[in-house]
Amino acid sequence: MRTLSTTALTLLTILIMALYLPMLYEKLLVEEVKKTHFFYSPVSHRFVYTEKIVGEIPKESLATAEDHHADKAYRDQDGKWFTRVAYEKQLPFIYYKNMELWGLLPLKLDGVELNKKTIKENRQVMELKPGNISDRKPQVPLWPLLESNPKQTRLVFPEDRFRITNQALQFINVDTNTVEKELSELFTYALKAEGFVFPARSVNGKVTKPSFPSVCICKREVAAT
Repeated sequence: MRTLSTTALTLLTILIMALYLPMLYEKLLVEEVKKTHFFYSPVSHRFVYTEKIVGEIPKESLATAEDHHADKAYRDQDGKWFTRVAYEKQLPFIYYKNMELWGLLPLKLDGVELNKKTIKENRQVMELKPGNISDRKPQVPLWPLLESNPKQTRLVFPEDRFRITNQALQFINVDTNTVEKELSELFTYALKAEGFVFPARSVNGKVTKPSFPSVCICKREVAAT
């Protein structure tokens, strides 16, 4: 009995260490890389940004690190370095509470006088991610082939994804990252038997009902011979 309990305790300890030691190592020893924040300043009419410096810290950052860590850079599009306070003064709509604290409100921009109330009521902050920019997000040409009549209401994605090559419709098992040869040959043969000519012109998905999604593969136009 003692041997069994010792074995169970050892296995439990190993399991807990396997779960938490990597997290502890990452938290203590792996330096987190912060996002770069990029803004347009209505004061200087320049783009300004702040980012975490990875590696050797430039002397310009050391010189402007009056009240912040030197590994955080405050700069504009022309390469000018700012102290944190000078940087925040470039963005009064974001740091309006600090502007009030420093006695800089109301302020006048382009002939318009702005106080805390008008800033709070009218300011707009929008975030633009790389994926929102046309042709800037990565396109992975792998699609799921979903069962048109799954016999259930819950949508279940298969472990297979397909891609279109110049000669075939090829299935990839995403669990093993290997080509499903038999399934690929089966669907390729069926498509060619119906007159489909590879490569496909486009692949499009449309969900008409929650449980009946469909995928349309548009064939390439071929001149008659």
